[in-house]
Amino acid sequence: MRTRPTVLYYSPAGRSVPEFVTQWVDGTGLTVYQRFDAVMAVLNYVRGDAHVTAVLLGGEPPVLAEYAGLIRRFVRAERFPVLAAAVAEGLFDPDPADADASRSFEFGLERILDGCQRIIDNS
Repeated sequence: MRTRPTVLYYSPAGRSVPEFVTQWVDGTGLTVYQRFDAVMAVLNYVRGDAHVTAVLLGGEPPVLAEYAGLIRRFVRAERFPVLAAAVAEGLFDPDPADADASRSFEFGLERILDGCQRIIDNS
């Protein structure tokens, strides 16, 4: 996904992403509205990450290290004091102990899927 922005539009199987993703929620017991919302939550999360990577950061993994600099350009303490403090503490700096650049993406996606699973389990 990070080096191939076409993931924004097509699945690996060549079908459109919404068609491909909607099969994920078939047979879950969710209402049509819940299925749509689950698909859109996952799709928007994945597309948002792909957009940041492909458009804002140029799509090259070495450029991902510049994310902290990008955040610092836009976060001002007057407007976002808590976020600015976290940035100053190094929140967006590369963690030398964590070589896995997809950790943050995977964490977020897992939380979305956990939430969807909880709704399915309670249906």
